[in-house]
Amino acid sequence: MFIPRKILEKKLLNLLIDDIGQGDLTSSLLLPESLNAKAEIQVKQDGVVAGIEEAIILVESLGLKLLTNILDGSDVSKTQIIMSFSGDAKTILSIERTILNILSRMSGITTITNQIIKKLRASKLDTKLAATRKTVPGLNYFDKKAVFIGGGDTHRMNLADMILIKNNHITLAGDIQKAIRIAK
Repeated sequence: MFIPRKILEKKLLNLLIDDIGQGDLTSSLLLPESLNAKAEIQVKQDGVVAGIEEAIILVESLGLKLLTNILDGSDVSKTQIIMSFSGDAKTILSIERTILNILSRMSGITTITNQIIKKLRASKLDTKLAATRKTVPGLNYFDKKAVFIGGGDTHRMNLADMILIKNNHITLAGDIQKAIRIAK
């Protein structure tokens, strides 16, 4: 279901480029070239964490040293340190917001999905919680993965995963029977 590491790395670097543009002007002006630093990521509220794999890939792809002992899907508590990384201070400051955004967004989706899944299981109803494709462009993969980690169904990652005949298809095909016949 999930994509190869190299493709994921490219998606993550594109998110980073969206944030830093041509570079972190403030860090470039204020920090010396040889300054090393350490960053820690601390949880702000109880929940289920997601985005760890993505954070690891982004940190490692930029040559920083990483330390974490937590996996996607783990329960986390407020103030818990889930990850630390060290290396070039400019690089750390350049990627911190992208990493925090990924972790926050994915963990939020995972936590809410997991809460709903627990309620559905407790109700004993034979029900699935499935995600739609109505996601923010560029974030579909991350949002769907977060739903999956939380216990939900991704339904379709993209249009190539399965056939889903909708009203527009029926209208353009002529009628429902014709659309089904063609699809078979």
